[in-house]
Amino acid sequence: MSLGYGIKTIRPSYHALRSETEYVSRYTMQTGNPKLKNEISHNLNFGARWRWLTLAVNYVHTKDAIYDWSYPYDDEGRVVIGMVNFDEPIDLLGAFAVVSPTFGRFTTSNTFGIQKQWLTFNLTDPRTPTGTREVNYNKPMLIFNSNNSLSLSHGWQLELNSEFYNKSHFRNARLYENFWNLTAVVQKSFLKDKSLVVRLSCSDIFNTAHHAVGLDLGNYFLYETNVCGGQRTLYTFQHLNLTVRYAFNSTKSKYKGKGAGQDIIKRI
Repeated sequence: MSLGYGIKTIRPSYHALRSETEYVSRYTMQTGNPKLKNEISHNLNFGARWRWLTLAVNYVHTKDAIYDWSYPYDDEGRVVIGMVNFDEPIDLLGAFAVVSPTFGRFTTSNTFGIQKQWLTFNLTDPRTPTGTREVNYNKPMLIFNSNNSLSLSHGWQLELNSEFYNKSHFRNARLYENFWNLTAVVQKSFLKDKSLVVRLSCSDIFNTAHHAVGLDLGNYFLYETNVCGGQRTLYTFQHLNLTVRYAFNSTKSKYKGKGAGQDIIKRI
């Protein structure tokens, strides 16, 4: 078992600190914020491992989190998107279990997890009677990843890998679709030292790895899907890959002695 605590400082990039305004579209301008403060995260982690079972729980408290935000630019509906530090801290709690047994030539690694955040803030909205509205980003994310491989004779290997998470909230983003990416792989090793490997993989077999994200920026709501923009391939997970890899000088070292650090290596 292990227990750890740490503090992480995330400094804004120079691009986020810029002061000039850029044209994005007829309705949108973009700028930076020279007054951004550092984002500070306090992390508390607990882990436990027994044979092929691993458990992990982590709690993160983030102050001055950096986010995209928007402001009215004029009276014609144009807005400016910039960066701000949120006044309210974000609390995030995650719990994960990893099951990784091996049965002969079959190896599987499965991750089950849940991630829950607490984020609430008030937005200025002239459409409401009070002029403000409360927004919550508290919907938990369920995560399930599975990597499975079967080693066969003559250098063959089969893999079936899956990645899933549900409709949920992440920071100030709303995920409107369940994401599932199923990948199948066939791999063959050649030569005596197996230095030549040919790998064929098919990703997103059922075309279910979709993104649909909504960002509530106060005066501006941004909704983005897989098919936005002209470069659709950047948003598409469904593809077929053929990889050929050759490792030079892959023979093992002939050195048979023992180094001075063997005791330390065994202890680790």
